[in-house]
Amino acid sequence: IITTPMNRNTGRGKPWLLCRWLGLVVCATQFWCAGQNLILNGDFEMNGATTNTYNMSNAVFNSLVYDATAFGTGEEIDLMTTDSIYGLPPQSGLWKLGIHKSGYPIYGNDDAFSFTLSAPTVAGQQYALGFYGQAVITADNPGDGPVQVGLSDSPTTFGSLVFASTLETNAWTHLIATFTAPISGHYLTVQVDPNVVPTW
Repeated sequence: IITTPMNRNTGRGKPWLLCRWLGLVVCATQFWCAGQNLILNGDFEMNGATTNTYNMSNAVFNSLVYDATAFGTGEEIDLMTTDSIYGLPPQSGLWKLGIHKSGYPIYGNDDAFSFTLSAPTVAGQQYALGFYGQAVITADNPGDGPVQVGLSDSPTTFGSLVFASTLETNAWTHLIATFTAPISGHYLTVQVDPNVVPTW
């Protein structure tokens, strides 16, 4: 799944959680509460990379991308800029992120990461989530498994599932949903459904 940022300053009524994701390559995420974005560096624009960086270990990702934590067992997240040959150009800004759900012979080695929130969610309060994403189909990754979004009190645990959806393969998909926070979480988490065929 690839995601890319979405910068909107809307917060009418419900708190907003906004993200942009490209396919099964991931790009930026943002979380809005009463008109305020709660996700820090939701568009991945704040990073220490100078060019496309593929198959990063969790440690490398954590040192390059600010206010985000990789914790999946796959350890191959991709940070891509506008000249990447994979997927569409970022939906906005210069950067997008790619995550992978593995297959044979390495089932279970999947990418996952979390965004740090500027303030914790309030259990029982309703939030709005929006993001862009695209599933990138390759010979080794034929699937278009759902991207899953969770809420967690730990940067290295997926936590409680709050949203899941599949994405288009030939265009950015814009998804918007609302959810009630099941916990007072400090982190928004992202992964591809671990029970599907290999997906990027």
